[in-house]
Amino acid sequence: MNARLYPGRSRTILTELLSHRAGSILFLLGLGAGLAAAVFQSVPGYMDAEYYFSGGLQLFLGQGFQEPFIWNFLADPSRMPAPSHAYWMPLASILAAAGMKALGSPSFWAGKIPFLLLGACIPPLTALLSGRLNSERPQALWFAGLLAVFPGFYLAYLPTTQIAPARIGQKRLRKASQTAQINPGTSKAPAPIRGSPAWAA
Repeated sequence: MNARLYPGRSRTILTELLSHRAGSILFLLGLGAGLAAAVFQSVPGYMDAEYYFSGGLQLFLGQGFQEPFIWNFLADPSRMPAPSHAYWMPLASILAAAGMKALGSPSFWAGKIPFLLLGACIPPLTALLSGRLNSERPQALWFAGLLAVFPGFYLAYLPTTQIAPARIGQKRLRKASQTAQINPGTSKAPAPIRGSPAWAA
């Protein structure tokens, strides 16, 4: 496959990722790590994730963007149920509801499926960003991707129903799309890399 890890081309980042074996391997490793962590999470586990899961459950049950509880008084609710997501934006709840809808279940496992998939995208996006910064060291690409597969303390946060996977992935994607492939110590971009890059072989 003729692929170019070079900014400004017509290939999209998603196509670029999917066309490389390394991207697929890192995605599967990221998914496996997320699933391994998710096995130990029977409930969302902390306030942010609980709130987003609750919002997703309300959407799945057809109750819309409203919450039948008071979790803080920042929105100064005047009635119950009150409009939801007055403090936090609803993307995580929408994703949780999408998982529940896809599996036809209001369970926590169904709600966190989209977050597992988003978390699995972080390692290949990290490797892609590393490739954009320095394509002459294929080992660095794998090292960056594997560090994202096993992020230590943050691994427990990736499978649960909160916005961290989407936020991290968005930052990686934006950075990869904006980063020019400049050789360290020089001010000009190198010639495009033709053929499949070494890290993708």
